[in-house]
Amino acid sequence: MASGRPSTVRTTPVTNVVPFPGEDPPSNGGGPEGPMIGERVARLEQGIQSLERKLSSIEVTLGRIEGQLHQLPKATEFGEVKGRVASLPTYWQMLAMIVSVFGAGAAIVFAVMKFASN
Repeated sequence: MASGRPSTVRTTPVTNVVPFPGEDPPSNGGGPEGPMIGERVARLEQGIQSLERKLSSIEVTLGRIEGQLHQLPKATEFGEVKGRVASLPTYWQMLAMIVSVFGAGAAIVFAVMKFASN
């Protein structure tokens, strides 16, 4: 409506509606004033009640999940742990430390035995 003129809506009556094969067209128009309206409304109300029960159970579950999420560590805490893990020695570094400790221990034992025998 860039020109500022009100738009006119044309309606065309639908006259070429054909029912699906194997279906009989509704004899009473099938509109809201049909004889089965009470039964249809009752089924819809039951469906809505079922949806409301499911929704309330979902809300309870989401509340539990939210409570658990508040107890989890934050991203900064994960970063601290990641830094600590990165600073841990590797397999080969640990092996070298163990061999060094055993070597130093053996050297001390041999030194003590040499001085003790004199």
